[in-house]
Amino acid sequence: MSWRKSDIWNTSLVKRMLESQRVAQSHLFLGHDQQKKIWVAMSMAKALFCNAPGADYCDQCATCRKIDSHNHPDVFWLRPSGKARVIKIDMVRNLQASLSLKSYEGGKKIAFILESDNMREDAANAMLKTIEEPTENTILVLMAGDIERILPTIVSRCQQLYFPLAHKNEIRDYLMDQQGCSPEKADLVAALSRGNYSLASRYVDDDRRKWRDFAVSSFLNVFEGTLDIFEVSAKMDAWLHELVKKTMMSDDFIETEVGGGDDESSEVLSDMEIKALEKGVLIDEARELFQFFQSCIRDIIIFKETQEKSVLINHDKMNSIDAICRQYSVQDLKNYMEYVEEAYRSFHGNINLRFVLEILFDRLSCSVEPV
Repeated sequence: MSWRKSDIWNTSLVKRMLESQRVAQSHLFLGHDQQKKIWVAMSMAKALFCNAPGADYCDQCATCRKIDSHNHPDVFWLRPSGKARVIKIDMVRNLQASLSLKSYEGGKKIAFILESDNMREDAANAMLKTIEEPTENTILVLMAGDIERILPTIVSRCQQLYFPLAHKNEIRDYLMDQQGCSPEKADLVAALSRGNYSLASRYVDDDRRKWRDFAVSSFLNVFEGTLDIFEVSAKMDAWLHELVKKTMMSDDFIETEVGGGDDESSEVLSDMEIKALEKGVLIDEARELFQFFQSCIRDIIIFKETQEKSVLINHDKMNSIDAICRQYSVQDLKNYMEYVEEAYRSFHGNINLRFVLEILFDRLSCSVEPV
């Protein structure tokens, strides 16, 4: 079955809301798939501004093209930026000033606030005022992955819409139809994405998949007794830092996190600020590494209990998973999951990553005794 982005819009609650003409002035899009929320947000803007009837849009007119290129004068986008990767109060105030102006095209205005759970307290209070005292014909859409990090007063004043993760087959179709992946590559990336289009787009990159393959294979080698702890820990640490440098140098990162161009929103960062920003990227990359480890133990437990290959994340490591699950008890595997979580907490406490990995792998290798 071919994949179409329009299917996401056509089956969304947002479209049904527009069709019923029950459009609130403030919305909260919840869910961990940023890409899916952005796709629906773009469709929502097109449906509101395009001359097509109802909650549809043509996707071809000048209005739709402006929205696609983020050049529509009545559609605003706000996301965290700068060294702290947060939404600051001056960013909210600039948005308020833009929304207070008359619509350029004589209709509605809509603002999308990405990662609104990364908003400073003073910025959140300013946003709350905008929600409580909205300007006429203005719609606000906040997006977040963690509702617990948003002011309860903001949550209570927004219409909440949850975006569930997609079925693996949907991701697979997307990868083959839109990303040009082979069936084999699509199967693997769809499993790794866990229903998240954002992760699927990430793992299309060959370097990302090579990194994941090395990390997962090395971790499974702990249970098979074939891991050189110090050599692998050093290699993982070096590889992860190279990924951080690559991310820091990417055009998307420079534009969204540091601030690109010559406008007033651009920042000239000091060496200390750059190091702080690099530390944030390192934490994100390390979190993913430890999630790789957790996914391995998860797969071993699930296959031990169900013997079902189709639900595994790392199904390309089936031979290792099958061998390991026969040797260790579920309780032991749960204990090893705790070891991984403790190791990540240690790293988050500013302990050197290489040192943390050496301790984790040594602890696991000393503990893993076949049943």
